[in-house]
Amino acid sequence: MTPLRTLTLFATAVVLASCAQTPPGTQIVSVVVSPASAQLAPNASRDFSATVSGAAGGVAWQRTCGQIIGSGTTITYVAPSFETECTLTATSVAAPQASDSVVIQVSFEEDADVTVDSNTNSTQSVTMLDMGAGETVWVRVNVPTSQTGVGRRLVVEAADDEGAVLLDMVLYESDGTTPTASTSGTAYFRPELEGVGEGFVGTALEPGAPRPLRDTGGEVERSVSVVGNCFGPCISRAAPAGLSHVYVRVTHLGFSSETVPFYAYTETFIDEEEPVNNAPSGAVSVSTTDSYRGALETLDDVDWIFFEQDGVVGLTQRPEYDVLPILVLFDANEQEIGTFGPGELIPVLAGDRGAVISDDQDPEGPRASVYGWYEVGYD
Repeated sequence: MTPLRTLTLFATAVVLASCAQTPPGTQIVSVVVSPASAQLAPNASRDFSATVSGAAGGVAWQRTCGQIIGSGTTITYVAPSFETECTLTATSVAAPQASDSVVIQVSFEEDADVTVDSNTNSTQSVTMLDMGAGETVWVRVNVPTSQTGVGRRLVVEAADDEGAVLLDMVLYESDGTTPTASTSGTAYFRPELEGVGEGFVGTALEPGAPRPLRDTGGEVERSVSVVGNCFGPCISRAAPAGLSHVYVRVTHLGFSSETVPFYAYTETFIDEEEPVNNAPSGAVSVSTTDSYRGALETLDDVDWIFFEQDGVVGLTQRPEYDVLPILVLFDANEQEIGTFGPGELIPVLAGDRGAVISDDQDPEGPRASVYGWYEVGYD
């Protein structure tokens, strides 16, 4: 075979192969997903659409994480409850070789990012929040390792010095989706409590359907008070080792734009026995010669008391604010005996234990951020 004939045969083979791969009249099928990229907060949702060209029929959707709601060319995608990266893919039903994918960044997008350090305190705001009427902003509060550990708590607060701006505030854990506690300025500034101590008396409770604690002139107050140097809604929680950050959602309830100082700081527990006394094994001993003064001051605070002698003890509220401590009494076999409030005579036997909690809570710990003094002692 001559070189010319070899070349001709080779060219003919290439042409035939090309025709076999794309027959005349065949239309190329393509799929395009819109939007082409997205960033969503955990648990947030967004609609995505797929356009198919070159073939009839719809698409099948797949995802690497999250949820898909609906079917057809337009669906609703729901991000997972944690920060990650997900891929959403639409594939042509008529031509499965044709598909398109979009990468979705699932991350918490905050309006402000602050860090607690040794210089932050209750008198120096860490940032200013410019808030329009009815606006909600998110703040990420970073807590360095040096500011965490046994005996430390984190306090967040949003208010001006005069407490004139009404705000709602919700504290979320580091995933940005799990609410831990909330507080509202609508119940915070009650006339009968103005001027108490160095600040005002605030409120904080776990989101959901809280039980009403008391009636205030026809309006049911659904919150537990916080006694402290707070000029606006504030929440206190433990700052154990390993706590890296939390999120705070602040909503402006007023009708005009305001610039609101935001405070975030850590400090040692006021109750020197914290947090060891949060468990029965760390119960503080009380005798006929030694009473105990404690404080309920964090989201999960429950203070355990050990009674050394037989006798009668009493629980005193110090001072008498809305935080009403109660004592749940257990015998030496950890069987519950009863629940007692301030001023009641409580008969105890040596070896009994008591759990001091806030009013309307259970022995596993308060549902709310509370801060109030009490005293337990023998009569």
